[in-house]
Amino acid sequence: KKLDGHIVAGSEYLDQETVYAYLEIGERLALKREPDNPHDPISIIVLDKKGNKLGVIPAVRNKRLAKKLDARDSVRTIILKVDTIARVNQLHIEVFEKGS
Repeated sequence: KKLDGHIVAGSEYLDQETVYAYLEIGERLALKREPDNPHDPISIIVLDKKGNKLGVIPAVRNKRLAKKLDARDSVRTIILKVDTIARVNQLHIEVFEKGS
């Protein structure tokens, strides 16, 4: 079951030519809560399969997902689209309940 779709924030702070260059549609990603973030205590970091930070899902868009991760509910996250045409590369992801 699909939980959410997001555009990952913070990509403008990454070396997009190296980090985003190897991403593929359908690739699985990891989500990690960042409760010690003083600017956004419910932010969620998005990581590629190598553990590289791709950006964050900020609090304004992730309250439900943060609660699921805090409850240790299993989710599956995939890349839906990598938009390299935008002013800043954008990573579009979808999050599903695990098992769906």
